[in-house]
Amino acid sequence: MDSFDKNFVEGSPATTASSAPRVEWRFDGPPPSAPTTAFAATRGWEAGPGVDGLAVREGRLSGRTTSAFPILHVERTAGLDNPDQLFAVEIRLRASAGTNLALVTRPSPTVDLKQEQAQADALPWTTTTPIIAGEELQTYTITPAAPVSGPRIRHLLIRPTDAAGADFAIESVRLVFRKEHLAGVPSGVSWQGLRDVFHETVVTRTPESVRYRLTRPSRPCLRRSTSTSARTVITPFPRLPSSRMGASSWCGTSSRAVAWAVG
Repeated sequence: MDSFDKNFVEGSPATTASSAPRVEWRFDGPPPSAPTTAFAATRGWEAGPGVDGLAVREGRLSGRTTSAFPILHVERTAGLDNPDQLFAVEIRLRASAGTNLALVTRPSPTVDLKQEQAQADALPWTTTTPIIAGEELQTYTITPAAPVSGPRIRHLLIRPTDAAGADFAIESVRLVFRKEHLAGVPSGVSWQGLRDVFHETVVTRTPESVRYRLTRPSRPCLRRSTSTSARTVITPFPRLPSSRMGASSWCGTSSRAVAWAVG
């Protein structure tokens, strides 16, 4: 890896845009051209228990908490057929008080927000991050505590802070799916984690190829760990001279998605 150079990657596409549309709610611009029928004034977002005065003001979804477990809720009505895994949720927010931001997703047709609040002590929301209370907007990137796919994110519930009597304001909420995240990863050497197993990795994407020379020891043994962002068959293994390895090539296939296949 130390000798790898980005110029070894050949045939890179001009763009690496994700095929799926961006999933984001913004409050700092004009309303969407096709507004939601429910809660149109707040662009689809509903004030649940513990939230008072929810409204879009000065480009922010703003309100005040009346309990230590306030809940904001939005229902997704598009993109539910996207099977991709959620990589992270990005929230740009400020809160005048509190120490933690949390969220949860639900796949059911409906949700009972009062019941969600009542059950929170027994079933804590585990997708959470500390926050910096104050007057400045902060960007928080929260990774899900367990794998969750697009069809299971029909409802998104956010606990903007864990303090009662706090003012909060949200500029944007964005769902980042795995393919969108990977499209932004440059080809070359980087650290990549799959199911909590991390490797120093050579990242490539179709139709790229990688060519570089290696100095082999007297008895070389080549092992590889590979994976793809979607289930497919790949043949990424190098061609080796027969004089040293006893065969004209060493090849294999892998079809494991979002997990390392070692061989």
